[in-house]
Amino acid sequence: MSKTTNKKSYAEEGLEEVINESTAAEAALNATATNDDDNDGNFVQVSGLEPVAYFYRTSAPKKPTKSAYKILEKGQTIQGTYERSFISGKFKNATYLIRLADGTLVGLPSAGSLTKAMARLAEGSKVKITYDGMQTIKGGEWEGQDAHVFTVFGNKPKMQ
Repeated sequence: MSKTTNKKSYAEEGLEEVINESTAAEAALNATATNDDDNDGNFVQVSGLEPVAYFYRTSAPKKPTKSAYKILEKGQTIQGTYERSFISGKFKNATYLIRLADGTLVGLPSAGSLTKAMARLAEGSKVKITYDGMQTIKGGEWEGQDAHVFTVFGNKPKMQ
């Protein structure tokens, strides 16, 4: 008489455990994928250009412009979130895009003091930018020339 055992081998036991674990993992993945499909309302635009509501200027333009603008006055403060910057124009100057608290996107022209300050801030930083008017440059290559002066506060300095 032969003796038959119903006891499973070590390999069969291991295989059953692996199958059980993989089945549970697949079920968890399917549940996660189903939950992600329900969040369709949270899309954010990642390409293309959002129109700028208006651009700040330090003086009125000599010729009519295609884009809306507002004159920046001495002592005026702009608060919002630094979105990004772009370079354009004949002199390759930067324009800084700031999103105001009401969601409006505005452009701010570059100036030496503003460019140096904004270079130290990361995009997404909350900013408080005050236009301090014109001041005479006290040293360097441009000594004696007038320049626009900005005071910039931000909450996310760029990591060096």
